[in-house]
Amino acid sequence: MPEQPAARSGGRRTGKYHLGAYFDPADPTAEAFRVLAARTRRSHQDLLAEAIAELVAKYDANQQFGR
Repeated sequence: MPEQPAARSGGRRTGKYHLGAYFDPADPTAEAFRVLAARTRRSHQDLLAEAIAELVAKYDANQQFGR
């Protein structure tokens, strides 16, 4: 009988879901993101959260004001 893989224990990701994308390492967007994270000493998660909030605000404003 094959051995069952060990169950993952709960951690910081419990109750959360992954939100991301896959980029070619040479893609200028991916490189700019890595450089920005390093220069600002901010986590990828923090930068993505800010970018998504600004994107949502932009589209909410466009919808509300017809832009």
